[in-house]
Amino acid sequence: MIDRPTIRDFLDQLPYQNYLSNQIKSQLELHSKVIFLPGKTQLQPIGSTCKNIYFVFEGSARIFYLRDGTEITEYFARKGDILIRVESLLRNKSTKKGIESISKSVFLEINAASIFTLFEQDKNLEKWFNTLIQDAFIENVQRTEHFQILSPEERYFQLIQVFPDILNIAPLKYIASYLGITQVSLSRIRRRIDRHS
Repeated sequence: MIDRPTIRDFLDQLPYQNYLSNQIKSQLELHSKVIFLPGKTQLQPIGSTCKNIYFVFEGSARIFYLRDGTEITEYFARKGDILIRVESLLRNKSTKKGIESISKSVFLEINAASIFTLFEQDKNLEKWFNTLIQDAFIENVQRTEHFQILSPEERYFQLIQVFPDILNIAPLKYIASYLGITQVSLSRIRRRIDRHS
């Protein structure tokens, strides 16, 4: 069972705490809320404009999009991870990607416009935000490189190393689409691994 954390509980667990003073956390509390969602529930639907930054406090989530009517998982998030549609947020345009919980989850939602306004009061907050965006960009570049360089089996191993319990959390169709393969191919990879272990 998920306890009901306060906004401050969550703010105290955000990454890069060295950038977040108690004063700025108090300001962020005014522009944040905690969201409780059951599994497989949309946090941000496809076609919406991203206005908030989300952090996973408990549970898991994914960013996904549609290709020819099929859902493709682009990103898996677990406790402590950020969920943001950067291209939508920074350009103030609707996104072709959605965010949804995979399992029962708790999120911290921070209003992005409020963060941008607070940049003027605290340059460390701006450094904090930029560091998060840089991390997301680097992760995206690494994912692209994995598709270019690694085989599907190597991508599977890489995912399991980063997210060891993903097989217990996400449906195989989410994992297969994330890896850029069919469910049949994923099943073959898993059988080969099982035979050799």
